[in-house]
Amino acid sequence: MKVGIVGCGQIAAVHVPYIRSRPGTEIVGLYDANEGRARETAARFGIEKVCRTLGELLETRRPDVVHVLTPPQTHAAVAIQAMEAGCHVLVEKPMAVNVDEAEAMEGAARRHAVKLCVDHNHLFDPAVVQARAMVAQGTIGELVSVETFEGFFVGAPDNPYVQPGSADHWVHRLPGGIFQNLAPHPVYLLLAFLDPPKTLHAVAQKTGRVPTSFADELRVLVTSDNGLGCFMVSLSIQPFMKYVHVYGTEGTIRVNLTTNSLTLARNRELPRALARGMLGVDEATQLITGTVGNAFKVATGRLRSYPGLGVLINEFYRCIEEGQPSPVDGEAGREVVRVLDLVWEQVGPWSGSVPLASAGGRAR
Repeated sequence: MKVGIVGCGQIAAVHVPYIRSRPGTEIVGLYDANEGRARETAARFGIEKVCRTLGELLETRRPDVVHVLTPPQTHAAVAIQAMEAGCHVLVEKPMAVNVDEAEAMEGAARRHAVKLCVDHNHLFDPAVVQARAMVAQGTIGELVSVETFEGFFVGAPDNPYVQPGSADHWVHRLPGGIFQNLAPHPVYLLLAFLDPPKTLHAVAQKTGRVPTSFADELRVLVTSDNGLGCFMVSLSIQPFMKYVHVYGTEGTIRVNLTTNSLTLARNRELPRALARGMLGVDEATQLITGTVGNAFKVATGRLRSYPGLGVLINEFYRCIEEGQPSPVDGEAGREVVRVLDLVWEQVGPWSGSVPLASAGGRAR
């Protein structure tokens, strides 16, 4: 499998080792609009060929797969050009800036009979895989609601979004600003558990902690046939936190994506005071066991940063080789973009509620 990489920012350094970990793969070329950055990446990882244009990469290196790791504003154009050259494409989140671009990408994949995969990496993190299996098995009874959250202090002086001159950073030119680069994670994690959303109500607030953003806090409530959902993004909190909470009639699952840990609280037929005490004991035991297990996996190299990305890349390549559907197809990526489009329509006046059309696919 010959692989080309377009975009040599920070995330490229995460993709490269996972690409190389699959037997039979070769990175045949890099391209970045900033040639110096591409050459730095090539030198760091010992990649032989740096191309001066996307066309050169596609025509002279002839990759089977292209990883599109550029700013979202260029995802559609780059991905479509690669697919027109007969390449399968893995594109970073968000899939596109708006639904029209996402649909154009899906159309290109169909016309040229290639596979399109969107990097919804946390769907493949071990704790999320376990949580989805538990819900499917009825471990927490009937689903009631889901909460997803991502937050950190974007205003920290070392954050690229707020450095001097950062007003020109590409993230500020997205329709949702900084939020649009962060919100896809909590959105696709919410959609992994809920049926297609029926209504959506968004609220945003500007506190002034992040002067380069139109708002600091975003909360979005959705309704669906199988439960209520809420996804949240904060640009103001410390420390960094990312989680999924799934509430059921017989239990609650809490996934901490910062530590890649999962705890399960079950309903117990015990006196109330004793049941409350046992909840604390159960949670502490699970956290200790999970922490020790993760520490061992890190020490032995079995757990690395962005673990879900490694699984996703491997699954995508396997699906290409075996002619199977993409692990996160364009339809699933488009649904996330569609939800975000509706959010940006509402957060101008800071609130609103709208009905949604029928939703698209989800990751299998």
